[in-house]
Parts: sequence; structure tokens; C-alpha cells
Amino acid sequence: MRVLYVEDDKGLREPSARSFGRNYPDDTLYTAVNYREAADFLMTYDYDVIFSDFSYRGIHSAISGGVDLYQLAVRTQPTIDFYFISATNISTIMAHIRGLPEYATRPPAGIIQKPDMLITGMRLHLKNLAARPGASKISPEFPQP
Repeated sequence: MRVLYVEDDKGLREPSARSFGRNYPDDTLYTAVNYREAADFLMTYDYDVIFSDFSYRGIHSAISGGVDLYQLAVRTQPTIDFYFISATNISTIMAHIRGLPEYATRPPAGIIQKPDMLITGMRLHLKNLAARPGASKISPEFPQP
């Protein structure tokens, strides 16, 4: 599985990436620190899932960098699963994305509250994949961090 993880905080991004590598050695994790890096990755590779912070440092607009990335991801890779990972209140995130055309056609796969982070998000994603119609009846095993 090809995973893109977007987090501007190095203190969260690097330990999460190391933990991901230990827990999911057969999957490939790409990390980006902001919208620009993540957008470049999206234009270069196809991904199975994106885990993105809701807002990035240095982005001062009514719409966060995470929402901008969500819109780009859904437009360029319509089948991608997108998860927000954020300390921002869930209702605030939903208020930003509910009116978007992308939300109507492909809502985010989930919103994970920090500090649960990447490993919890990946577990949720695997659980969601297993629950889809036509998925294997064997439940995936979730390694401990």
C-alpha cells in the first residue's frame, strides 16, 4: 500500500514515520511537510491513502492547507481514501468541508484526533477496507505500536 502522510510538525512526523515503518514494513510511506510538497507527490504518484494534518504552519487563509489538499486529492485520484489527523475540533473541520463539491462526491474516510496519529489512522483504514463489500472475510491483524 502506498501512503502519504502530511504533517508540518517534525516532532510528530518523524516518530510516526519510524513507527509506521516498524508496524507496516511491506507498505511505502511518503512524508510531506506542507501542501506544496504533498501536491508534488500527488502529481507524481498514485496513493491508496492520505493522512493529513488539517492546518499547516504558514498557511493563513480561510481554508486550511489540509482542506486544499483534500480537494486536490479527490480531483486527481478519485478513489483515494483521505483522513484528516488534527487537534482541531471535528465540527470545525466538518464546517470547512461540508459545502465542498468534493465532500458531496467523496467525503473524507475519517477524522482522527491527535494525539492518536498515524498508526491509529492506519488501523482504522485497514478496518474500513476489510468492511467494504467484496473484502476478504479475514480480518486484518493490527500490530501494536
